[in-house]
Amino acid sequence: MKRPSILYGLLTNILVYTTGATFTSEDFICGKRIILKHAVSRTVNIACASIKGFTKSKITPFVYDGSSTFFVSDAALFAWPIILQNGPHSRAPSEELRLIIDSSCNLFGIVMKSKNYPDRRCYRPVEQPSRDDASDSHASRNLPQFRGYRCGNKIFGHLDIEIILKGTLGNYQLWQYDGHQIGYYGLEDIDRLYGESVLLLPSQVAKIPEEIRQMPSNPQLIVMNSRQQLVGMVNKVGNQWEKCLDLWEKKPERPRAAESTRNSIGEWLFSGVSQYGCGKFVYSRESVNSHMQVACALINPPKNSRTTTWNIYLTSMGVIPSIGNYRVWKMDLKLPENDNYSLEERLANNGAIILDQECNFHGVYWHTARDLTPCENLSLSESS
Repeated sequence: MKRPSILYGLLTNILVYTTGATFTSEDFICGKRIILKHAVSRTVNIACASIKGFTKSKITPFVYDGSSTFFVSDAALFAWPIILQNGPHSRAPSEELRLIIDSSCNLFGIVMKSKNYPDRRCYRPVEQPSRDDASDSHASRNLPQFRGYRCGNKIFGHLDIEIILKGTLGNYQLWQYDGHQIGYYGLEDIDRLYGESVLLLPSQVAKIPEEIRQMPSNPQLIVMNSRQQLVGMVNKVGNQWEKCLDLWEKKPERPRAAESTRNSIGEWLFSGVSQYGCGKFVYSRESVNSHMQVACALINPPKNSRTTTWNIYLTSMGVIPSIGNYRVWKMDLKLPENDNYSLEERLANNGAIILDQECNFHGVYWHTARDLTPCENLSLSESS
């Protein structure tokens, strides 16, 4: 069914007026991909065990700087490739998706990595803000933001929709100038879904008039009302049309330290921790402190923790006279995932923190089978 054209208003006034159901889930939305919650849970368990040293890997997990994605600048987070199901009997780590946890194995989220762009944060869909929230000046500081639609297992981001609208409507204008008689389409079944007469556009940029004429056969359509507002998308399942689900994201808030002895994510600030250098390898103050948190949580696990055999995760170094007449332990330090280190260098990384059973920090050392060499305290070098 053709509808009257409202082309010029739409070209200059693309608004969002959502009326569909909001989609909330334990799944993550990463661009156009849906990462199911069981893949997230499985990866969290693997990453957590690796942080504690169970896997003895020198490469993963990676130390992650969460200052721009999760607003954590005073602690190191840890990144692990998301483990995806490639088939009924095959799992493989993702090349670009990284699950982010902290030293206590708390899940911060997932990020998408790219060589040409900064990391992009994935999100878990949340409820659409209510009108009361929108009018509350305090609540409106961090209201959920509209991110797009989920139509079955397809994701349409709001920026993609804007590009589709502008591209298709621009082509409408050119076709009209060329004398093509093309109007907007509507379907009564979709009108009933929205309780009003609506206008439909394809879910990809229409490049020729024939694509508009064949539009009702498309499985996903963009829906606008007569007031020139984007009201949603619809998805065809069998012979029935249904509204696509609205996607909203609430951005993480900047964490704040509750007391002077802890950082913003609740880790203890250990005495003597600093930035260290061991040859080419540099370990930041935040990374050293977060590794100390991991080690001390193993030595002194929280109440009700299942961790009882901490000495299988930490390596005993015995008594080192230059440190003291008591037994000390080491935990290997991980490196960030960047281009500063080759694979060979990562495998050769032997930097480690040394601590005693009372969780006192005794420095960063470079260890080999025969030797233990103190690394350079870079903070002391800078101050001198």
